[in-house]
Amino acid sequence: MRYRSRTLVLLALLAMAGCATGGKLRRASDAVRSDVEKAKKSGAARCAPKELALAETNLEFGLAEIDWGDATRAGEHLKLAEGHAKKALELSKACGPAQVTIREKKPEAPRKAVLIEKTDADRDGVPDLEDRCPEVPGKAEFGGCPDTDGDGVPDSFDACPSQLGQSDLFGCAPVTTTTLFFFFVSRAICA
Repeated sequence: MRYRSRTLVLLALLAMAGCATGGKLRRASDAVRSDVEKAKKSGAARCAPKELALAETNLEFGLAEIDWGDATRAGEHLKLAEGHAKKALELSKACGPAQVTIREKKPEAPRKAVLIEKTDADRDGVPDLEDRCPEVPGKAEFGGCPDTDGDGVPDSFDACPSQLGQSDLFGCAPVTTTTLFFFFVSRAICA
C-alpha cells in the first residue's frame, strides 16, 4: 500500500508539473501566434513565405504536442516557430504596405487685416497711388495732372501749357501770319 500511495503521489505531482508546464507552453504559443499574425499583416506571405510557413507549421505541431502531453517536444516546436516568426517579421518589414499617418493641421491664428489708407497729398481727389502728378493738383479725367490753360490737353502733353490751344495741335493755337510776325519779332528783340 505504501508503494501504491507513493506512486499516486508521484503521479499527482507529475500531473501538476505537467499542468504548470502546459500552461507555460500555452502562453508561449500565444506569443508566437501573435508574432505570426504580425508577420502576415506586414506582408510575410509575399516576402518571407518559407519562414512564415515554417512558423505556422511548428506552432501547430507545438500545440498538438501540448495536447498529447509531451512538453519537451512541444517546447522544441514552439522554439522553432518563434525563430521562424521573428525571421518572417524581419524580412517583411520593407515589403509590407506602407502606413501613412496623417495629422490634422493646427488651425492658424486669424490674421489681422491691414488697412492701407489712400492718401492725396495735392488734394485733387485722385489718390496718390493712382495720381500721375501727385505733387500738383489736377483733374481726375487727366489722372490727376493739371490743365493750366483749360484747353482739354493736360500740361504734361500740352506743347503750349499757358496758352489756350487745340487738342489736335498739342494744345497750341493755330499759326497765323500775325502770330508768326510776333514770334520772329520777339526772337529778334531777345537775341
